Amino acid sequence: MATLVLPPFLGRLMDLLLFHVEIAALSAVLVMLYASRVRLGLAPLYVAAGLLMGFMLIGSRIKIPAPIVGGGHERYVSMGHLPLLLVTIALVYTLEGTKEARKFIAGIVVVKVLINGMKALVAWRLLNSGIDVEIYGRDRWLRVGLQSSVVSTLAILAACVSLVVVYQAGINASRRWRLRIPFVVPLTLALVAAMLVDGTVYSALTGRLHKLNTYVVAKFLAGFAVAGPAATFIAWQLRRTPADVRSGVLERSALDMVTLTRRLKQMDAALHKSQEQVAHVKQVFGRYVAPDVVEDILADASQLELGGAVRDVTILFADIRGYSTLSEHMSPTQVIGLLNEYFGAMSDIIDANRGTIIEFEGDAILAVFGAPLLQPDHAARAVRTAEGMLTAVDMLNRRWDADGTSKLWQSLAIPDFRIRIGVHTGRVVVGNVGSETRTKYAVIGDSVNIAARIEQMNKKLGTWALISGVTRDAAGDMAQSWTSLGEQAVRGRSEGVEVFGYVDSERPAEGGDSAG
Repeated sequence: MATLVLPPFLGRLMDLLLFHVEIAALSAVLVMLYASRVRLGLAPLYVAAGLLMGFMLIGSRIKIPAPIVGGGHERYVSMGHLPLLLVTIALVYTLEGTKEARKFIAGIVVVKVLINGMKALVAWRLLNSGIDVEIYGRDRWLRVGLQSSVVSTLAILAACVSLVVVYQAGINASRRWRLRIPFVVPLTLALVAAMLVDGTVYSALTGRLHKLNTYVVAKFLAGFAVAGPAATFIAWQLRRTPADVRSGVLERSALDMVTLTRRLKQMDAALHKSQEQVAHVKQVFGRYVAPDVVEDILADASQLELGGAVRDVTILFADIRGYSTLSEHMSPTQVIGLLNEYFGAMSDIIDANRGTIIEFEGDAILAVFGAPLLQPDHAARAVRTAEGMLTAVDMLNRRWDADGTSKLWQSLAIPDFRIRIGVHTGRVVVGNVGSETRTKYAVIGDSVNIAARIEQMNKKLGTWALISGVTRDAAGDMAQSWTSLGEQAVRGRSEGVEVFGYVDSERPAEGGDSAG
């Protein structure tokens, strides 16, 4: 079987291509490790950096050649491992911030010092092994000196710092001159500069500057191969961030890595402002909704449109049957105690269904579902809440029968404690209204008036809870147990509204037009 033999030129070109594909693929792996930070943090990237440093130790001892442009073979350490190590710093610096990048570089320096110690340990073990190391080609593992170790560490540190400085300078220049330059350009140039700095510092401090081989074109090609996946990921991440955050990420001083004071002050001011905004949201909405709803609002502030936003919501009105009579014959202390116990039980039901209590007014409750937190199933939540409130009132009756509280209204010819509920779905304006000193979260619109009118229809129809046809349709299966009571006239409106009543044998109808 014939073997395909490539001409020397094509073979050389193929080696060159495969080498750059290899380091580009490894760069993509580093990007994926960084992308896992949502679940795993930066630990995988720190591990990868440690592995690269370990491979650099091995590569520097066995001198693996790497195909390059310009003649000769430069070691794989400087052409493969070094740019991969540096690109991890660029990822952390761009997307995590200068402070995290400094920690990452400090970690690399610590690992480099530990590797120097490992080299010394390996050399000591070989010297005490009793074998002729030259026979096995291990003599290069004995070449460990304090000067060389310190110099190599300083060279790596200089490369890391120069990477960030050149990279940020390139970004700043493109923004200053308003050039739409892809991230791969400043990142590639920064990687090339960092590799040149590494070689130059090491050669200068060891007195071998005359032996420095720059191979700029080769370093550029390697830098471009490594920068490609990382730059693509960085650009994608920044496109997904708000414009103000993106500007804060990109607009840094080129020397931010070494002069961090100004940046820390800006971050502290931004953090303080953010904390004030969070406290404000908690203060405003903590009075209306359950704590977990407040946390949901804070997690996605886009759901919170203060100042007025048009929403499709479901409104629930509830009041106490015979409240005027009760309050007339009860002391203020008794009225407050009764209302507090009643409101507490109703609030628990509303909170459980993630509704928003707009206000308590006298004995009335006004709640809304679908604002400020967006809820596609707001109608079903409101219907479930209405049913739950009726059940909760039954439990209150049993408790008050047991402790004798119910005797108070029974003496007034009110057999038991009951509430009436009206629910309607429609479009309203929701938001903060008021002045600079006093504000109130409110729902405004004709749909609110219709919900109030439906609640009042319970007297006429002898029901305890009514929902509109719009709500029943929107609630789907949740409202299947509600029975149509036909179209009813609505006070103040020319058009009637079809309503549905909640039929339950345990709560007999009150007979219509009872005192309210």
